[in-house]
Amino acid sequence: MKVFRNKRFPHVLPDLERWPINVLSTRRLSFVDKIVDETVELIVKEESDVVRILEAVIQSEERRIKKEPWSVDPPNEKAFWRSIKKTVREIDKLPKNNEQRIKRGEEVLRRITKAYAQEIAGKFKPSMFRFARKFCNAFFSILFNSFSEGRFGFWGEKKTIGEKIRLIGPVEHVRKLFDKGTLVIVPTHSSNLDSLFLGYALDTFVGLPSSHYGAGLNLYNSEIAGYFMNRLGAYRVDRRKKNKIYLEALKTASRIAIKLGVNSLFFPGGTRSRSGEVEQNLKLGLLGTTVQAQRMLFEEQSDRKIFIIPLVISYSNVLEDATLYNNYLYRQGILGMTRKTVRQKNVVAKYMKLFGQLFSDGMVNYLSFGQPMDVFGNIVDEEGRSLDKWGNRISKKEYFLQNSLLSHDSQREVQYTRHLAEFISDSYLKNNVVRLANLAAAALLDAIKEENNVRSMKSVLQLPRADLSCDESLYHAKFELLLAKFKDYYADEVCLLEETLLEIQDVEELIAEGIKQLRTYQVYRIVQRKGDRYLTDHIGVLLFYANRLECYYQ
Repeated sequence: MKVFRNKRFPHVLPDLERWPINVLSTRRLSFVDKIVDETVELIVKEESDVVRILEAVIQSEERRIKKEPWSVDPPNEKAFWRSIKKTVREIDKLPKNNEQRIKRGEEVLRRITKAYAQEIAGKFKPSMFRFARKFCNAFFSILFNSFSEGRFGFWGEKKTIGEKIRLIGPVEHVRKLFDKGTLVIVPTHSSNLDSLFLGYALDTFVGLPSSHYGAGLNLYNSEIAGYFMNRLGAYRVDRRKKNKIYLEALKTASRIAIKLGVNSLFFPGGTRSRSGEVEQNLKLGLLGTTVQAQRMLFEEQSDRKIFIIPLVISYSNVLEDATLYNNYLYRQGILGMTRKTVRQKNVVAKYMKLFGQLFSDGMVNYLSFGQPMDVFGNIVDEEGRSLDKWGNRISKKEYFLQNSLLSHDSQREVQYTRHLAEFISDSYLKNNVVRLANLAAAALLDAIKEENNVRSMKSVLQLPRADLSCDESLYHAKFELLLAKFKDYYADEVCLLEETLLEIQDVEELIAEGIKQLRTYQVYRIVQRKGDRYLTDHIGVLLFYANRLECYYQ
């Protein structure tokens, strides 16, 4: 396990004006036009009657506007869709194969697609990025407590932000591939902080230019966040919009940017992991655009290569953990079975405690890179050449050949995308850094289950508060069992372990450190000791952190 502590690599391209994302931004109007042209062409080719698609989109958008309005939505949105609806009703009165019906239908399709494309396409301003660098350095210095680990915040031993953000894996390999082709970084997703954190870390520590990355439109509800994202290369993703035209426009924008050589970053899990688990069921939509883009480059006789870079973000604590898990329970249909597991406390006292911990508790976070691969899941060497499992070179072009000719086969490319998703999922497991916080939480959960003779999450959530505890000896036994199991997994290269687990041998000390990790940014005592008993103040958050290990039991 190669770990880089307090390491800042020199930038592979120091001149921001030459960054591919900046070049794309200077050609934004052309980019929007390309999105519109390719999206319209694809839909017209696939659909025999465009009017039916338009009607479905109108219904979908009317529901969204009524049931899920956001402050970031355009003020004239209702008027826009009323106008579209009126026009489509007029078109629908024409005979199905009428030339005028087809022409007018395509005009409305183009109008809708252009509105979506203008919403999706982001901008990049070098001056704003330079400012964001300074802002992010100050922000993360506070958040990850680079100031101090003394009790009273600014008094105590000072540490640099570089010691709080550690890189793991083939970082030099990834950097070398920047000059060999287009990097597509596919990270795990735990927090709304991820996009900002990755943008900062990849620039400051890895030395890579900013990527074309998707940011949820909900983040733009904050004027400050929206102001920055509008100028830092983010393209907007509205997960409320699930209609065919929008989804095709989104995928087209991704495919075009990748073809143009712009480094991209998206979360193949689709959204934050609400259960706390490492994502395994990845979405194929944006992932499939990498396969399509590689085939199109071959068709254009370009030798540009596309590289997939799996990346696991391992926080010891996730800021919105309780909210995420409540949302997960709601989606599972069991939120109504939970009850208040936390005693009401004075709100001011809560946030005073939170603020105090922000400045008194350290937090180390890992960015763990998997082996770079091509769009078919084959490992690539430092020259960007694809290799099979025996180390022999592979021709990527042959994957798209049929009867010795390049061909477009949608079904075949979907299968390639599924295989790629499986390779990425495997990489996530192998490169996930198991934290002491996860072991501390999982040990208490296992002990509570054993003491109460229950197995399922549903049964645990129904336990009375008094039963959410266990005997000290049982907790220690469960912790030691998990520790031994994951040390074996680490030896077999099934997962990674944070350095503390390898450096400290004393179990008591490890348990204390694990409980300390779980206390960071928390107003709850997720794992605490009272006398000869261990208990939890919040069973939902305990499950959230224990679930990080769940994928290794399946």
